[in-house]
Amino acid sequence: MGSSEFVLGGPLVLAGWLGLDLLVTGPISLLRLVFVLGASSFATGALTMAGSYATAAFNIGAALGPVLLA
Repeated sequence: MGSSEFVLGGPLVLAGWLGLDLLVTGPISLLRLVFVLGASSFATGALTMAGSYATAAFNIGAALGPVLLA
């Protein structure tokens, strides 16, 4: 995996995370979008095991936080 995947996918993933509040209408759509964005983040930015662990922790927090506080 080279830097071209990050250059192409990075802005799309960032736009997805920033648009999360506009696209989510309920808990099911939240979980689906977080899963898709997490997979995209992992595919484009997790070039090391440390990056993959950080991405996984971020995704779990992003998914569980709203569910637990709802």
